[in-house]
Amino acid sequence: MFGIETVTSVLTGVDVDYFASRGAAPPTSDIVLADDPGAFAGACINLLSHDEARRSIAHNALGRAQSEFSWDAVSREFEAILEDNRIHYNSVISQVER
Repeated sequence: MFGIETVTSVLTGVDVDYFASRGAAPPTSDIVLADDPGAFAGACINLLSHDEARRSIAHNALGRAQSEFSWDAVSREFEAILEDNRIHYNSVISQVER
């Protein structure tokens, strides 16, 4: 969905986020997407002009970052990757041993 730069931005309290969508996730209530500088500038001006929208996106983005990138969430994802790799490794080894 979104990268480490976004997480850093959100966790430091930045209200507005730039994310070049280029086929990525559709706009949500926690991120501002733009494909080009003009669209991004327009989105920024819109947020600067609308306090409630800016606060809402900032609040939602912070909540998302805290839930998806907490140590617990990241460690669960990492453990799942390790388990998938273990299963794949065991499958390959069993085929080689035949």
